[in-house]
Amino acid sequence: MSIRKTVLSPPKTPASDSILTHAEHILATGDISPDDLRAEYAALAASYRALLRKLNKTLVISDSYQSQMLELNSSLNQKVEEETEKRLSHERMLAQHTKLAAMGEMIGAIAHQWRQPLSTVGVIIQNLREARRAGLLDDDFMDRSVGDAMAQIHQMSETIDTFHGFFRPAKQRAMFSISAQIAEAVALIQEHLVSGSIALEPPQPVRNDSIFGLPNEFTQTVLNLLSNSRDAILERCAAEGAEAAGRINISVLPGEQHIVVEVCDDGCGIPAEVAGHLFEPYFTTKEEGKGIGIGLYMSRMIVEESMGGRLSFSSTPGATTFRMELPRNI
Repeated sequence: MSIRKTVLSPPKTPASDSILTHAEHILATGDISPDDLRAEYAALAASYRALLRKLNKTLVISDSYQSQMLELNSSLNQKVEEETEKRLSHERMLAQHTKLAAMGEMIGAIAHQWRQPLSTVGVIIQNLREARRAGLLDDDFMDRSVGDAMAQIHQMSETIDTFHGFFRPAKQRAMFSISAQIAEAVALIQEHLVSGSIALEPPQPVRNDSIFGLPNEFTQTVLNLLSNSRDAILERCAAEGAEAAGRINISVLPGEQHIVVEVCDDGCGIPAEVAGHLFEPYFTTKEEGKGIGIGLYMSRMIVEESMGGRLSFSSTPGATTFRMELPRNI
């Protein structure tokens, strides 16, 4: 029976080949003796022991390779986690810089918008003092002065309400009106445009201009584009030696699946050598202290990464258009 097993399933070794040959001889001649069987079993056992030694050696090598692979995978995973954290930290830093730059814009806007109401309140207080000295401070004068002062304070409060929530990141996506958020951005920069004799043409009223996304981040993007247009107009005027004057147009073009927002200006245009770097972080052509080159980079990140849209531009000398294409639902 053992000889039959040897013949049918021999181990693949030189010793097993000789055993097979011997077994064939035994089957052919019928010559089977106890000594032959013992020799055959001894040779077969030695062959299997040799095979087991090779197998164990192979398993040891395999375990070594597996251990090295596990160590390599662990090292790679750690490296990936470190690089991912670095990238996220870099993006958080860029976002914070963008917020600080926008904060500077808005503080300037608040200061400009508050200057006139504060001046008016100061005049009212002076008039009250003068009226008291002149004996003219009756109830009617007091009530009228208080009403005028409260109107100015209310105007200042409305300015704060306009800025309220802008620096709080949206906790979740929501439906919002494109036109309403554009109006907020315009309110933040309006005084800066007026001081530069820059006329802004707001978008024409459109129906169904709502999309699902991040309203504060969208407002920030519009503010970035308007600031960029303002700077381009001022740069053109400085190059021409003319007083600041220009025009910015905002258009909203609703579609079934997307809404397109365009911001056009008659500024200096974007040179060809600059166009390829425009959306790179920290790239700027402005003088030191007038910009750090992250506004357009963050605008593209917001539009494309956070809102699933596309931000592009086209430019010729004296005319530039930034185009946002935003899906209604993402």
